[in-house]
Parts: sequence; structure tokens; C-alpha cells
Amino acid sequence: MRLARTPLLVALSAVPLGALAACSSDAPQRPSDPVLAQGYDVYQARCAACHGNEGEGGAGLNLQKVEERLTQEQHVEVVTNGRSSMPAYESVLSPEEIQAVVRYERESL
Repeated sequence: MRLARTPLLVALSAVPLGALAACSSDAPQRPSDPVLAQGYDVYQARCAACHGNEGEGGAGLNLQKVEERLTQEQHVEVVTNGRSSMPAYESVLSPEEIQAVVRYERESL
């Protein structure tokens, strides 16, 4: 018995596999701005496991709209020295990486 092709199957067969893979990723796309891209890389490697791929929270606090709750200086202080259950990253990240991840969290989440 032969199955009829549905319009959806025909449409999907025309979509490149790379495009489908991009749609299935949970992580946001890497920004083109070099500092934001560095912040994205740090965030995905060090922060996303607790704060969520899009800053939505989980084991860590929700970081979406963090710029409304913390000043830039307070935000850098928290990442540098930690707070409550969040570890300090002063000995793990360079000052440039801390600035980049804070900028990413403030501008991209």
C-alpha cells in the first residue's frame, strides 16, 4: 500500500536539515557583537545550567530583566564575589569575561 504525500511532508522535504536543527536548539543564537559573543560563551558554559538557557531561572534566579533589579556595579559584584548559593567567579573568570557576561545578561536575556 502506498501512502499519499501530505502537504506538510512535501514542505518539510524542501527544508534543509540545518534549518531544522537550528529550530530545535534550546540555546539562543550567539550574538555577532564580539563582546556579547564572549558573554554568551561564558553564560552557556558557566551560568545556563542554573539560570536557564534564556535566563528564565531554575536552580538559580531568573535573570531576565536583571537590569531593572541590579545596577551594573551590583551585577558585576554578584558575579565576581557570589551571593547566597551562587559561587564567586573572581578566580574562574577574567575581569573581561565578567564584564562580557554581565553585559550579555543585561542586554540579551
